[in-house]
Amino acid sequence: MPNQDTSTTSRVDETTRTPLDTDRPVSRVLTISELQYTQPELQLGNINVNLAEAKQNKRKSSTEDSGAPQKRKITKKAAKACNECRKQKSKCFAFNNNIGCLRCSSVGRVCSFEEEALKRDNVPPHAGIQLDGDYGAFGPSGANDLLNRPLRMPGGTVGMDSKLQTIQRDVSQILAILKTPSAKPRTEASSEPALIVGSNEETANTPVTPINNLNHVRIKGGMEVDINSMRTFGKPSSAFLTSPYMIYSSSCSENALPIPIQQLLNPVYSSVASQRDIITLKILSADQASTLLQHFRDRYGRWVSFPEKFTTEMIMKKLRARCPLLLTVACTLALKYSDPYLKKQVYQLLLHTLQIDLNACMLQIPQSLEFLQALVILSIYGLSFSSESFTIDAWYLSGCALQHFITKDSLGTLLVNRDEGVDEEFHKLTTYRVWNHLSLVHLVYCILSGRQSIIDELGFGISRKILELPRSTNFDGRMIAELSLHLVVYNFIQSGNTVREALPIVRDELRYWLEQWGYLFDQPANEFVEMGYHYGYFMVLYNWTYKNHLNKMSMGEDAAASPPSITTVLEYADSLSMRSMLYHAQKVVDAVNSVENDSYFAFLSNQIHLAALSSALMLVNLSSIIAKRSLSNTVPSLDMSSSSGIIGDIFDSGTSTSLGDDSLNKIGMSNTELSANLAKCAELSSRFRRVSTGDDDSAAKFSMAIDDVLNTCFPTYESKQY
Repeated sequence: MPNQDTSTTSRVDETTRTPLDTDRPVSRVLTISELQYTQPELQLGNINVNLAEAKQNKRKSSTEDSGAPQKRKITKKAAKACNECRKQKSKCFAFNNNIGCLRCSSVGRVCSFEEEALKRDNVPPHAGIQLDGDYGAFGPSGANDLLNRPLRMPGGTVGMDSKLQTIQRDVSQILAILKTPSAKPRTEASSEPALIVGSNEETANTPVTPINNLNHVRIKGGMEVDINSMRTFGKPSSAFLTSPYMIYSSSCSENALPIPIQQLLNPVYSSVASQRDIITLKILSADQASTLLQHFRDRYGRWVSFPEKFTTEMIMKKLRARCPLLLTVACTLALKYSDPYLKKQVYQLLLHTLQIDLNACMLQIPQSLEFLQALVILSIYGLSFSSESFTIDAWYLSGCALQHFITKDSLGTLLVNRDEGVDEEFHKLTTYRVWNHLSLVHLVYCILSGRQSIIDELGFGISRKILELPRSTNFDGRMIAELSLHLVVYNFIQSGNTVREALPIVRDELRYWLEQWGYLFDQPANEFVEMGYHYGYFMVLYNWTYKNHLNKMSMGEDAAASPPSITTVLEYADSLSMRSMLYHAQKVVDAVNSVENDSYFAFLSNQIHLAALSSALMLVNLSSIIAKRSLSNTVPSLDMSSSSGIIGDIFDSGTSTSLGDDSLNKIGMSNTELSANLAKCAELSSRFRRVSTGDDDSAAKFSMAIDDVLNTCFPTYESKQY
């Protein structure tokens, strides 16, 4: 990470915070008005992805709907409070002309005033109907407005139109399966991984039920589950309560139980390291540990959600008693970019202690919530902790953490042992955040390393329930957006070689994701939400090109013995796909280079660094091949009979673009564009070098990788010093 004064301990500038780095309260989570704005038609391989035009259309639509500017009205308190506000013992305020109150609208709940208005006299919602009776503080005009706009359904903020469209898609999908003679019923014994709805071969050509839908998730065996009807964290699962372990334990005395079953059913949270920590071992003094823990709270605290009203000293006391591992993790990560003199003395000792404590704690099941918070940090910043003697595989570690979490959830012990002074709502929010962070980092490393996830879509679907919590923030919404996007990309990558069937599905999924979450692009400090979208789109395009190459060469699954090189795959790609990959790779590198503060760049998660690195490497390779094509004026011909479709599936039906048009094969890159692309990558390499803390540091390795590919593809290129 950038070469900076490693002794700096200042807080990150608030103006440089990103969507994953801020905890601003969300004023309106996923309302239908936010979702229903005009978006351009997005097509895989189409380089004309005009996000600026989408934003302009949104502003124009908003201006036309609002009409002439109106005077701001003073919010009035309701004559009576709705059920939710009475339960929370809070004031109930009107919200514009809505029947529902401000609090219910902000947290995405259906207000009891809305339910009463809809149920009154069972009046059908058509024009001319007037509602009579008690309307709370919002009046009869507001009640009649409810009948003339999209309605929200209980348990979510999706409009009635969206609900009906989902039902229609599901019915169409069922009919398509029934009409297909070759359709085979799927059984629970199927070994197929759970994919997005419609991504298997039986339903490949049927309408898509987006994975981003807030309410339903399709799991293995074809069963569809309503997320809103699922239990929340904190209660034992019915599977556990009816398990042979429970039958065994309830039928005999505890002495008749084997020790592992005793520990599982009646856990004793006594860490191996509970008798010692980095202070009692005299690695750090109490003051040094407190200072480092404060730096950790400032830079990385959003990932563990320490109570804000707790002082650093209070948190340190709790961690020493309950989970010394988390204290060691926090101090070690904070010291990486802090006092260089202290780091030289104790950093290796901290890593050694961390390794011993982690190995001991991993064998104890179940574990505390603080232990899971420690694994969150270790997974997100695993490359930063790793050395020759201690390496962390974030995919493996996050998978272990998820299994620990699932164990606690099944036993119904997730919400026990709440700290004194921490209210139940915040404790529940923290628990959901730990699950969401583990799910996201695990899914990210499934994509980065090409391995499969240990949890299915039902597990990912549970993550959305955090949006129902009254104290969820914009940060939580952005986490769900990231998780939804990576799930779309992961499902496509894991879909095998059925390129023709999977491509239209992932195209629709990405379009739906952008419709649902694209409003985040207009918010301040959005670069990493938008960057994630471009990175995901790029990964889909490259994976699609790779699979096309395998199908073209008739290599199939046997290709693993001698996989084609990146250059071979890209040289096979058509011009349109090349330009599309180039566009998205440029966007990713630009987003990372736009971070002005080197210290903040250093604190970014390994996920951001790896996404930027892979995009930069591909940007250099793409620029090299496109530049060569410009000089030779030759490109691979399009095989119109290919089963993979290559270009055909990129465009929606009815497009005026002709597949036989030679303009699709014309490609070129000016010297100015080529120089700009190489300069972007060289700048990123220089930035990694500036923030590196040694030759073996991950940032130093990233810089070396970019320099290597620059020298290989452009031997005469001389980069400027940034």
